[in-house]
Amino acid sequence: MQFISAGDTYLVRLERGEEIHATLKTFCQQHAITAGWLTGIGAVRQAELGYFHRERKDYSWKKIDTDHELTSLMGNISLKDGETWLHLHATLSDEHFQVIAGHLRSGVISVTGEIIIHPLPGMVSRHFNPEFNSFLLDLSEEASSG
Repeated sequence: MQFISAGDTYLVRLERGEEIHATLKTFCQQHAITAGWLTGIGAVRQAELGYFHRERKDYSWKKIDTDHELTSLMGNISLKDGETWLHLHATLSDEHFQVIAGHLRSGVISVTGEIIIHPLPGMVSRHFNPEFNSFLLDLSEEASSG
């Protein structure tokens, strides 16, 4: 991984073989980023994408084990149980220009990953919501004042 900063924004380049979540989580921890958002592009050789079934309150997962363009990576940065948490979605394109997209559980870079991280001041946490069996952003006044 390489990076440069411009003010409080970072341009991060992930290298071949790096796992997206693990590398970006480490980067955020090293730079004390506890809230923010990110966008990116690149290429992956492996990925796992999910679709959330609201009625079932769980995900279906699809593994991808071939090269794909990472045409869009979007997500946010928060804390869950005091740990850095990345909520990422990705759009991938194959050699036939067919697109697949979803919640990104994992992804391994094949060529490069070019990520822009925009930290936000303060800290944002997640709390468990039993209605969806998921951890959602807690943007209440109590959470932001703590």
